[in-house]
Amino acid sequence: MRRHDPLDPISTDRKALFAVLLIGALLIPSLAFAEKSGIYVVTHITPETTANMAGAQHAMAFVYTAKGMKIASGKGAGGWLPGEEIALEPGEYWVGIGQSESVSNLHHYTVSEGAMTVVETGWVSLATLPLAEQPKTDCAQWTATLRAYLLVDGKKEAIIDNSNRKTNEYGTLQLHPGQYLIEFNRLTTTVTVEAGKDYRIPTGYVGPTFNKDAYLLRNKGDEPQQSGLPVCSDGAIHVPAGDYFLRELIVRNDGADVDTLIDPVTVVAEGNQGYSSLKSDGPSHPKPADSSDGQAITTEQIKGLTDWGKKQGEFDDLNMFGDPL
Repeated sequence: MRRHDPLDPISTDRKALFAVLLIGALLIPSLAFAEKSGIYVVTHITPETTANMAGAQHAMAFVYTAKGMKIASGKGAGGWLPGEEIALEPGEYWVGIGQSESVSNLHHYTVSEGAMTVVETGWVSLATLPLAEQPKTDCAQWTATLRAYLLVDGKKEAIIDNSNRKTNEYGTLQLHPGQYLIEFNRLTTTVTVEAGKDYRIPTGYVGPTFNKDAYLLRNKGDEPQQSGLPVCSDGAIHVPAGDYFLRELIVRNDGADVDTLIDPVTVVAEGNQGYSSLKSDGPSHPKPADSSDGQAITTEQIKGLTDWGKKQGEFDDLNMFGDPL
């Protein structure tokens, strides 16, 4: 049997091949188990739970590069579900938490190598009377439908609502921490959402009234039919707690004299209200938060994104960071 010469080229090649395979065996496992970088949106209440929870609406996460190019999930409108580890290259990003895309609803986050940047969320909630227990004379019945808005240049911009979630008695919405206008029963109240907490909106009752055309108004000069809420004559209506005006028509002398009376009224909060802590969740390797993480986009930054976003036809000539290829 022929013995191989250690200097034989064939033997040398085999040794080189073995060395390559050995190095590969050592390197590949380390690559396979390398921690990925990206963004993780905290759920507190998982999308799977809200799917079977009447009145509950989780948000979607919309992710964009520093220059505003959308990083789509490939599903639906391109948003990502809370609780997903969204793999991203290290860099700066904008994240929107809501039901649809809005440049006014973006917050800044930085992604670092080998760690997941945590995007916190909070919830707002409310419970109301079942329809069978509500009054209905001279007014309209209501549900626990909630709508969250941002106030942008004096105008309301819709962020998320639970109108399709069977809101007969209970409603809850997921939002990024910050300040919002929350609408319940056609009236709005200002709410501050805190990370990791549910905020039970303070509510109370007003009515009944026995005067005609009675309306609850936020502002004394509001047009009743457009901005007011009819007050029932057979029971109290459920509204956000706070200061209002009650507008009534006072009829005297069998209708000969009709006066409009507008008086201030305070709706006092009743029942459960305020903040409560939620169960938290997160990735296995979270990144320590940067001071800029979670900061809302500014007017000047919005202008920049708007200008860049008009170049729809040039997206194919950009890499995922929005830079020319």
